[in-house]
Amino acid sequence: MKESLQLFEQVCNNKYFVDTGIILFLNKKDLFAEKIGKSTSIKLAFPSYNGPEAYEPCAKYIERQFFMANKVPNKSIYSHQTCATDTKQVQFVLDSVLDTILSTKLKGCGFT
Repeated sequence: MKESLQLFEQVCNNKYFVDTGIILFLNKKDLFAEKIGKSTSIKLAFPSYNGPEAYEPCAKYIERQFFMANKVPNKSIYSHQTCATDTKQVQFVLDSVLDTILSTKLKGCGFT
């Protein structure tokens, strides 16, 4: 997890991606929900976490850590918690990603 966060921070704050929106996929939410609070503690990766060992608060905390890694003001970061084996959810996420890309391109061309 720490390596993923460090890599995200490097990419997100890279000078070549200053004006680029970021889409963050937090995958395997089903496995995370199954393990958190039962066989694994979030404190192994994030010792400063003080909330309940439950899926929602832990997932929000991790998402917030990624958002806080961004040092570029006004950068658009979109986050999706996903389960790649859930085809309906994957389709929804891909549709929203395409919508985001299209909106960004239209805005860049002067269309709002």
